[in-house]
Amino acid sequence: MKKNRAWLYKKIGAYLKELRIESQMTQAAISNELGYQTAQFISNIERGQCAVPYEVIRKLIKFYGASEASVIEYLVNLQQDY
Repeated sequence: MKKNRAWLYKKIGAYLKELRIESQMTQAAISNELGYQTAQFISNIERGQCAVPYEVIRKLIKFYGASEASVIEYLVNLQQDY
């Protein structure tokens, strides 16, 4: 499989979805925390339809209670594989 931005976005989105599910939060709850009226933004991210802005990743890490170091390590490894 050729790795392109779509591949990268899908991998990041799937990872963020996994973190959200582990934190037992809904797309709607996260969207509300980010100030959006619908869950569409989170859905688009999780399906790999768009890039995730840096400031959103920082907020998601906090909302999900994830380890910042482990998320950064995942993203760096993914970028190297890309």
